[in-house]
Amino acid sequence: MTALIELNAAGRVFHEGVFGRGRPIVALADCSISLAPGETLGVIGESGSGKTTLGRLALRLDTPTNGSVRWMGQDVTHLPESRLRPLRPFLAQVAQDPYASLNPRIPVGTTIAEPLVNFGLASPADAMARVPDLLRAVGLPADVGNRLPHAFSGGQRQRIAIARALASEPKVIVCDEAVSALDLSVRAQIVNLLVSLQDRLGIALLFIAHDALLVRHLAHRVIVMYRGRVVEEGPATEILDAPAHPYTRTLLAAVPARHPSERAPRPVPVRATVEPGQTNGGCPYQPRCPLAEARCSSVRPELVGDPNGRRVACHIVTADAWTGACTGAVR
Repeated sequence: MTALIELNAAGRVFHEGVFGRGRPIVALADCSISLAPGETLGVIGESGSGKTTLGRLALRLDTPTNGSVRWMGQDVTHLPESRLRPLRPFLAQVAQDPYASLNPRIPVGTTIAEPLVNFGLASPADAMARVPDLLRAVGLPADVGNRLPHAFSGGQRQRIAIARALASEPKVIVCDEAVSALDLSVRAQIVNLLVSLQDRLGIALLFIAHDALLVRHLAHRVIVMYRGRVVEEGPATEILDAPAHPYTRTLLAAVPARHPSERAPRPVPVRATVEPGQTNGGCPYQPRCPLAEARCSSVRPELVGDPNGRRVACHIVTADAWTGACTGAVR
């Protein structure tokens, strides 16, 4: 089965300064992922780990500094926008802020119909005729298309953004922190909506989030990112129930428990916080890892996999010893 999106050793380097001539900043390095039809790939990690850059490269909103991006088997890494445009209806995005993602002066019906008109998929009249069906698909009344965004709550605005994403009948939707700005109860409603839409329409989701519990509910596979690199990857239930990488264990230990009896062990305090460039080519997590060895400061670990498709980048954890190898990472 051909993957809908593939990133092969993709990286993105930015430079400080007004003219981009300052110190290089590696936002993403050697990232390889694939997204199959109907699959949800969850991406978790702390702020600054490269999650948004990954999503932008997947949508080709940014061009990778190195590596390649493929859509449905076609290399689109360096295609100009004129050649990307016919492919763009197959990919859509739901942004983080439901208040900033809608034009406050344009009725929501016009906003939802815009992708159809913009990509030449329907005339303005035909596009507006489809708006009621799209509103119903996301659980909103069909007759609210003439209202302005200020008439809706945050959760309703995010439903409108999802309706706009569905308008062009995409195969992939990239959700970049799409529920982080919402209240907890509304957040659950939006996630359940995405699950039902995926079951009904077969859409693939690239779901970027901080909330590991939501990702566990929604995703089939998960990748964990730290300072621009994938440090662990595998089935969602395995990664989030039995994390192997010390960083993943520390990250999940910070998730609030529903009850004190379910509280995860507290992580060992980090040893130091340093700039990424100070790791001398070794493991980027080494300055904070309580299990670090001498080789961790000079040899960068590669992603090593087991027969079940789980991979981890850690010298301490190997494919032969997935369980128990990182018990010292928490206490």
